[in-house]
Amino acid sequence: MNPSRSTTGRVSLRAEDEGVLIERVVDGAAQQRAGRSPPAAARKAATMPRSPPAAMHAAGGGNTTRQAPEASLGRSRLMCSAGSLGGAAGRVGFKWTNAVVDGGGCAIRNFQQKPDAGHQPANMAAPTASPASTVTVLVVGAGQRGSGYAEYVATSRGAGRVVAVCEPLAKRRAGFAARHNLPDSACFASWEQVHERIADAAFVCNQDADHADAVVHLVGLGFDILCEKPMSTTMASCLRMRDAVRAAGVLFGVCHVLRYSPYFAAVRHAAERDVGRVMHVDHEEAVGWFHFAHSYVRGNWARECESAPSLLAKACHDLDLLLHVLVPPPPSPADDDVRPLQPRQPQPPPPPPPVLGARRWGPVRVTSFGGLAHFRRDRKPPAAGNATRCLDCAVERSCAYSATRIYLDRARAGDDHWPVSVVCGEDIEDLRAARGRGIGDDDNGDGDGEPALVALVRRKLRDGPYGRCAYECDNDVCDHQVVALDYGRGAASAAFSMSAHTADVSRRRTRLHGSRGEADGDMSQLVTTDFASGARRVVFPPRGTAGDSSDPERGHAGGDRGIVAAFLAAAAARDQALLGCTIDDAFESHALVFAAEAARKESRVVDLDEFIAAAEAETAVAATAAAEHSGTDAPES
Repeated sequence: MNPSRSTTGRVSLRAEDEGVLIERVVDGAAQQRAGRSPPAAARKAATMPRSPPAAMHAAGGGNTTRQAPEASLGRSRLMCSAGSLGGAAGRVGFKWTNAVVDGGGCAIRNFQQKPDAGHQPANMAAPTASPASTVTVLVVGAGQRGSGYAEYVATSRGAGRVVAVCEPLAKRRAGFAARHNLPDSACFASWEQVHERIADAAFVCNQDADHADAVVHLVGLGFDILCEKPMSTTMASCLRMRDAVRAAGVLFGVCHVLRYSPYFAAVRHAAERDVGRVMHVDHEEAVGWFHFAHSYVRGNWARECESAPSLLAKACHDLDLLLHVLVPPPPSPADDDVRPLQPRQPQPPPPPPPVLGARRWGPVRVTSFGGLAHFRRDRKPPAAGNATRCLDCAVERSCAYSATRIYLDRARAGDDHWPVSVVCGEDIEDLRAARGRGIGDDDNGDGDGEPALVALVRRKLRDGPYGRCAYECDNDVCDHQVVALDYGRGAASAAFSMSAHTADVSRRRTRLHGSRGEADGDMSQLVTTDFASGARRVVFPPRGTAGDSSDPERGHAGGDRGIVAAFLAAAAARDQALLGCTIDDAFESHALVFAAEAARKESRVVDLDEFIAAAEAETAVAATAAAEHSGTDAPES
């Protein structure tokens, strides 16, 4: 039996490490919002294999169909590689053994002893996928995120293979092609040049405002989609993407990568099992002083009209967690009193979440406050005078946001990674190509003896956007913001804060306040406290696993690799449930961000269901008007 065709639609993913057993059970039916049946095309796509992409034979795919690899182990199981699956309760860095088609609900389970005989782990070495299971990938946008995801595909041990790229910058496109051995025929300047399904899936990683057009075009050709966050920059374009994906019936994932990190799997575990009923969540993101200046003052996300609000561009991860992950549905009233703090045996699946309006359990009201307080001309140090670039500023060495210190000092140390690579743009490819030909960094060619990387960065700071004074830019997005969420009926509340002015960079701090305990974590450690006994316990990282998997600087604490692995597994099995997220889930997470921004700008409290309904109605009216103008029928919503 093929695991993706289970009659229950549920897949249990088991992992074992140092006496801890984590089990992820995905219920495909539970992924649909109450009262919302998937379109017929989506139901068909979830159960039927599709024809191979046109370029599979040309690219060396060989086989004409893809099937999830299987092993006969009593019950039907899908063999997975180490750390290969994520989701709200997944574990990256654990040794995944088998994906077992079985009944059950969503749970993460502690386990002191060995698993029962029916779940003996397979060889912990990651098996190499067969060619028939390899998912071919088109990467749209070969910048930092697209290139990063492509590297994870390339190291997926046969689960995926990059076969084409769309990138407008010629040098960047050529460098990407060289790294992935792509022929010229597989390299395009734009996704608009792609007219047939040349790969199984497309990773859409171009600029945020361009996501919608690319996704609508590619799903129309039959590509499965993994879209970098955010989905898009407006509520209307997100609705357009949602409706296009629904109509096409393809698989869709959005890179809310924190869902797929080991740390947030542990936080979810604590929310479900360790603290009783979650009453309140404090969640905060430390963006980082130089990171904010780089991306949201000088960089591509500095102006809302050209990109998106900083809450959407930077923190849609976090509101997604608050919507779907960190605040589980409340248990029955008696459950608080009788359930042990740390169950040692597998528990029965939880009941379905209660329905609130058109959605499942989640926030019903939102409000927000924030603004741009620091990176403005009236905050510029008086001693800086009329200098508009750091290279010309007399006080730049004492300025925290000095571009020469942030970029040039890194280049002098030989660091050509982010953020230096962003400053250099596609010219970094020339430097890297020269190194590949054995030309050293000291061979600048202009006779001044300055290393080539340093000279390039200096030139970019002189002429480009990243050399501007942080107080003389045209940025307008918030550098601090708070969001308050009400889960209705006095059930629970949550507060999220985002700040640019932090020493930590992209680190999250989360506190779960429960009826029987508390959990407090900072991405490197999670500690629970039992109110009754006063006992404190470190629940993350597991024993013997501190290091890379808990490092927030390493691919969103493992989430980047996790989302790629989960998507490749879902695409191979033709099973959206393996992603632990649907297009409706992704859309609602973005709707929450847009609702929070509306609340901030209009100084009000926004009802989330009403906000979504109004946006859908407005979109339907616009579609009807456009159809009448063109003389065609309006599309079904």
